Amino acid sequence: MFRTVTAVVAVVAAALIGPPTRADEEAIKVGEKFEGELTEMKGYPHWPGYVDTFAGYAAEVPISLKAGQKLSITATVIGKGRKVSVCLLDPTRKIVAASARSTAVKSVQLTAEEVNATGRYTIAVISDQIGAFTVQTAGPSAEKLDEKALEDKIRQLKQDLKKAEDQLEALRKKQKKQ
Repeated sequence: MFRTVTAVVAVVAAALIGPPTRADEEAIKVGEKFEGELTEMKGYPHWPGYVDTFAGYAAEVPISLKAGQKLSITATVIGKGRKVSVCLLDPTRKIVAASARSTAVKSVQLTAEEVNATGRYTIAVISDQIGAFTVQTAGPSAEKLDEKALEDKIRQLKQDLKKAEDQLEALRKKQKKQ
């Protein structure tokens, strides 16, 4: 009985302590702007360049990305002297790109040059103070990536077709000579 109560209390506490997220909602799309509030503390271990956990008032915004996609993120906080950091977590919650910790005042930009896998990524915005924030994303949309992939495939198929036609023509010339 005591273990059950302890487990329930731990789950409820974790739910209450976690930052506001859009985890239950649909992920934002590349090019969309998201506005929210930073009200809860959260820590992020293994911030690039550090061994400790980076903690602050944080919120997480999910975004769906395709393998190879580039993403630029701008996070802005409102309020005098507020510092802001941002990171991109992959579907396994590993930080794949991050800004410097608590050095940018009011606004920070981050670019993930190329994500490794297709899936649901998370943009985490961290500030030294509570308050409003916005996240704006930019980069090629999934549709543009699909379009580029199809264009590349057509280009490759045309090259393969040209090579096969040249081989057939050479074979026919060789057969005529015999």
